[in-house]
Amino acid sequence: MGETAMVHSAMVTYTSMIALLALCPPFVILLWYTMVHADGSVLHTFNYLKQHGLLNGFKSIWPTPSIIAWKIIACFGAFEAFLQLALPGKRFEGPISPAGNVPIYKVGVG
Repeated sequence: MGETAMVHSAMVTYTSMIALLALCPPFVILLWYTMVHADGSVLHTFNYLKQHGLLNGFKSIWPTPSIIAWKIIACFGAFEAFLQLALPGKRFEGPISPAGNVPIYKVGVG
């Protein structure tokens, strides 16, 4: 196996990854607010954020999950964990990563 050439530095990789993780959720919330509460008007959303300030505007726009929503998320997570552990399947080793790790999967039936 030959050496793989890096397209860009590790700093660019980590910065872009962190930017995606940090900026996508606020963008989706802004998009949701624009479509649901501002009738699709980007200008209305912009004016709302301008009037209330960026941070306070985001705080008031950002939805707070209810207890029922947290229970649904917890039940879904527990159910998926149960399925991962309980369902049958052969052990499958994935390809070796550049760091030398071998991911282990369970092959699904069907």
